[in-house]
Amino acid sequence: MDDFNWRVVDETLADYLLAHPDIRDRWLLEQTIYTGASRRAMFRQMPFQTAAAVLDIGSGFGALALDLACLPLDLQIRGIDFDDGKIAVARELAVAIRNKGGYHSDSIPKFDEGDVYAMPYTNESFDVVIARFVLQHLTDATRAIEEMRRVLRPGGYVILIDIDENMTVTYPESSAFVDLHGAFIRLQQMRGGDRVIGRKLSTFLQRANFAQVTASAQVLSQHAFIQPNDSAHLFAVRRFLSVRDDLVREGIMSEQDFDLCLTAYANEENTWEFHSSAQVVALGRKPS
Repeated sequence: MDDFNWRVVDETLADYLLAHPDIRDRWLLEQTIYTGASRRAMFRQMPFQTAAAVLDIGSGFGALALDLACLPLDLQIRGIDFDDGKIAVARELAVAIRNKGGYHSDSIPKFDEGDVYAMPYTNESFDVVIARFVLQHLTDATRAIEEMRRVLRPGGYVILIDIDENMTVTYPESSAFVDLHGAFIRLQQMRGGDRVIGRKLSTFLQRANFAQVTASAQVLSQHAFIQPNDSAHLFAVRRFLSVRDDLVREGIMSEQDFDLCLTAYANEENTWEFHSSAQVVALGRKPS
């Protein structure tokens, strides 16, 4: 796929991260930069038409919406997230990219604070609704999909993208990583999340009376040498560190056990590792 102006997006995100080293949920912005290529690869199978109204649910720092605004389709893009802090950053990034001439047209993505269960939009407002890595965090995915259906126009499409933890494979397995990752999964489950929701997405759409439902798994694999200061390894370390207090508070790990595991994992380098993970993409059309 052509580069469009995604280079401008990447540079703007990287510059913001450099200028704000203490930003809350820094790991998420790092992940946003790190996963740019895989995020954009999905656009090939998304049913966008020129001038379509697109809603990005759970937009976080706005990366998906910012990427879409670079496509030569004059899309009308809105992003929504419950976190007002992330929405503020997304708005700032959107303006910075516009000032650099990054968008295809003069249209700038707009970002709103809101609840996925009760979004501040009228019925049938959008042609495409996207929820990427959102449903895994929700306690009631069915209710959220019903709300997506409400704001979607007849003939419009909903696109759900999420993980399925059981499709993740690492070899050789690191005992420290297994302990930390297992604790991370338990924390999300305690909060009502679902780390194997990927396999369920198409069934959810079918039950919500969407038509032309399809689903596919996109597998990302690599065999790589973990070097000192490896960006992906450092990202994983910071992500685990971001939930340390929550893991201790919920009694999932003690401070000592967490610190020992994190130190052991952080020092794992100069070794070869195979890693494979998958995200599931489910698409459905609202009947006319």
